[in-house]
Formats: sequence, C-alpha cells, structure tokens
Amino acid sequence: MSTDKGGVYQRGGFWLDLVRGAGGEPLNDNWYIWWYDSERGRQRRKTTGTNNVRLACDKLDEHYLATFRPTAADQAVYDVSTALTDYFVEHGQKQISAEAIKARLKLMSRFIDHEAQAGRLATPFLPDHIDDYWLSRFREWALAEPIVSRRKDASGQWVAGSSRPRTASSTEESIIQLKAALNHAFRRRRIRYVPPLKHKTRAAVTPVRTYRLSMTALGEMIDFTVRGSGNYAGHADRLLSLRRYLIAAICTLARPDAIFDMSVLKERGQWLRADHRFSLNPEGRAQTKKHRPIVPVNDLLHVWLDATDEWFVCRERLVFEKGQEIERVEQIGVRSVKSGWDTMRTELRIPAGWGPKLIRHSMASELRRRRADPWELAGQLGHRVLKTSEIYAIYDPDYLSTVQAAIDDVLADLRRSTGDMLPPRTRPPLPSPVDAGGHDERLTRDR
Repeated sequence: MSTDKGGVYQRGGFWLDLVRGAGGEPLNDNWYIWWYDSERGRQRRKTTGTNNVRLACDKLDEHYLATFRPTAADQAVYDVSTALTDYFVEHGQKQISAEAIKARLKLMSRFIDHEAQAGRLATPFLPDHIDDYWLSRFREWALAEPIVSRRKDASGQWVAGSSRPRTASSTEESIIQLKAALNHAFRRRRIRYVPPLKHKTRAAVTPVRTYRLSMTALGEMIDFTVRGSGNYAGHADRLLSLRRYLIAAICTLARPDAIFDMSVLKERGQWLRADHRFSLNPEGRAQTKKHRPIVPVNDLLHVWLDATDEWFVCRERLVFEKGQEIERVEQIGVRSVKSGWDTMRTELRIPAGWGPKLIRHSMASELRRRRADPWELAGQLGHRVLKTSEIYAIYDPDYLSTVQAAIDDVLADLRRSTGDMLPPRTRPPLPSPVDAGGHDERLTRDR
C-alpha cells in the first residue's frame, strides 16, 4: 500500500496520520483517518479512537470498505492477501470464533509470503492463480509447520513456548477459511470468479479415535481432583477448577468452550433455577453450527451451581477484608484446565493426545450403552436443533428424560466408587476474629 500521504498506511483516498500542530508536532497520540473532501475543498478527518497503529489500520480498512465500489480495473488487481484481510475486517472479527478464524487466515498468509519469497507467485497473486497443485503445496508446507504457543518471559517479552505437530484437519480448516474469504469477495463484487477449490472433510483426514474412559477411570479422575497427586501432591485445592470442569462435563456432556462459558450471573440468563434447566448458550450470544442446547439440571449439578458465585469453572482464594476484619472466599473464573488435565492424564495413564473433550465422548458412548434414546442424546449433545414447535418441550418434565436417567445412573455408579467426593466439599474452619457476641464473622465457603 502507498503511504505517501500519512507515512503510515493508505488505502484508496484515505490515509492514517496524527493531528499535528503548525510545526508538525502531534497534538495527541490517537490516530486519525484522513481524506480530501472535494465538495468542501479541504481535508477531513475521523478519529480511530486508538493509539495502536494496528487497530487504527483495521479501522481505516473498515472505513474504506464501507464506501468502496469496485470497478472492472479494481477487480483485475484484487489479490488473495487483500481478500483475506478484508474478509476478517468485515466478517471474521465479528464472529464468536474470531480468534480461530484469525489463526487460520494467518497460516494461509504465511504460506503466501513463503511462496512469494521462493519466487513461485505471480504479482499480484490473484484468486484465479489458485489451483489443486497450489493447495497440495500448502498442505505439505503446513503439515511441516508445528503449532507454537507463545508466552511472556521474565522481562515481559513474548517468546516461543511449547510446540505440537499441526494436524491435517487444522490444515484443511485454513483452506475452508480461504474459500470463505474468496466467496465473501465475490459477493462484494471485488472479484468476478471464485476458483472451484476442494477441501478434504474432517472424516477424510482424521483417523477414527475409539478410546473411551471407563467408569473406573472417571472415578479415578474425581479422586485425583480431590486428593491430588504428581505435581499437585498436597495441593489438591489447586485442582478445584479441573474438578468443577469434570462435574459440568459429566452432568451436561457440553463441549469445553460451553463449559467455560457456564455462569450463574442473572444477566446471562443461563441458570433457569425455577425450571431446573441450564442454557449452555448465554443471552446475547448467537448460536453457531456447534449448537448449545438447554439441558436439565440434576441434583448434583444443582448443588454445584448453588456453590457458584459467577463462573462455574473457577479457582478460589482467600481474601482478607480489612474494613470488616473478615476473610472471605473469592472465586475467579478460568478459561483453561490444561495444566491440571495434563498432570492427571499422565498420572492415570490416559493416552497422549486426548484433552478435556474426552469426557464428552466417553459420556456419550456410556449413555448409549445405558439405552439413552438416540434422538434425545443428539439433543443433549447439541447435534439436533429444536424446531420452533419443539422449543416448549424444554419445560416438559420428560424433556431428555432417558438421557437424564442414564446420567443419574452413571452418577450412582460414581458415588459407589468415590464415596462422598462428588458434591462440593466444606472447608475446615480457619482461624479468624470473633465478634463481641462470640459469632464468627468469617465467610468460609469452599467449593
């Protein structure tokens, strides 16, 4: 992109710059979108509301695309990289799965850069240039590129962390995202043709994984989160979030992201206490292809929900309130149980490569074995979406009744193997001030 006008970023007749004084010095650190208004015969500006140049560039892209009407000449030079960027700005970043979309597009962009550096791309690289041979090169390159996590070092700088092999299914997801970006450009009339790209289905590239947890293994998991072991020996309290995850997964069969979204906050409208139902999809969140159903709340889940202040999957810490001279338990929501899960998986000798979603797979298989109705089980898993006329069924006492009976049966088996480890545990009394009337003013709740 030309940067003649603002020295930072320009697209079409719009450019990015600061507001400057007579001597050229910036008057503040916010970036502005500038353009020349021919009707008024002067420059105009609009604030981006940020001093982050990357975010400001995205704002300029949004502003430009809102007014852009492509001509035949524009269509002739509209390249693939621009299509990926515009797709994310106009659509991808507004989706619930924005981070996943961004990662898939980034992988594709990295490959385009790799091909350009190797001299294998025409300039500009247009959608017409993509064919099956190009996609085969992308697959080969992507599978050789590991997924590397990033972390901050002691000085606060981002550095490469652990890595893992990239799967064939994640590679195909980038191709699916490429197709979505090109279709988006076609609908916006920025390109005249979308090449007939073919991606491989998940079933075609992913081997069938048949490993499932037994009831004994599920009981050992519960026991592990209560007693602790390995890195958590003597520190079982640090496994509370993992224990809560296991309870939610066993009682709801929900996907991991839905479990981490479970909350009892009234404004989220998830816990329908009077109806003994829980909506895995909070109010205001649009449903996706991975449907989040409303599920019945059994007695065990009800007890845990009662023991929750905000987020279901959480850790706890003691906080001393100086003004009232009391200690209280504060719950803090978490978005991952990976550390605890990995330690537990190693201790219990669960095969490598299995994450927390294994509970969902294992419970679904177990409930089928216990004769849960397949139609109801599909509804519990979110594989079947209720039609308009069926929505009222959630208030029926028999709603998903065979699934719930099978879950209750599983919980009964787990109680026999784990004793009293399923309900929330009560924290032993802690030393604290006692008021003049001899009453302990401390809040000592434990989950």
